[in-house]
Amino acid sequence: MPGAVWQGAATVVAVAHLAVVLFLLCGGFVVRRRRALLWAHVAVVTAVVTVAALRAPCPLTVLELWLRELGGVDAYRGGFIEHYLVEPVYPAGLTPPVQVLLHVAAIATNLVAYLRIAGHRYPGASAPTMPGGVDA
Repeated sequence: MPGAVWQGAATVVAVAHLAVVLFLLCGGFVVRRRRALLWAHVAVVTAVVTVAALRAPCPLTVLELWLRELGGVDAYRGGFIEHYLVEPVYPAGLTPPVQVLLHVAAIATNLVAYLRIAGHRYPGASAPTMPGGVDA
């Protein structure tokens, strides 16, 4: 196969990887509109947490790097987020504190979204009312 095909495949994987990252970060808000995506979001969160907890390399990054090498392009060092999102803004690289901050931001964003979903599903639980229907 020509190198351009492998490079194109690597690009497709990188774009899909970015979509997964965005879905991880904003999926809770997407689920508010499209409840059918709830289990897809739970699966993505579970996969990312598992990979992070095991300190394993991300399978999408591994696949992209392999395709880049097949295409004759040098593989980058580090992870996808570090290479495409952090290095252009934060040249020192993805340090452990920055990693923790990114994980906390992802968790907080989705926690807010899911709490809002729960509030819409169980309106009495989020907004207590006084006898006679008057809001507290």
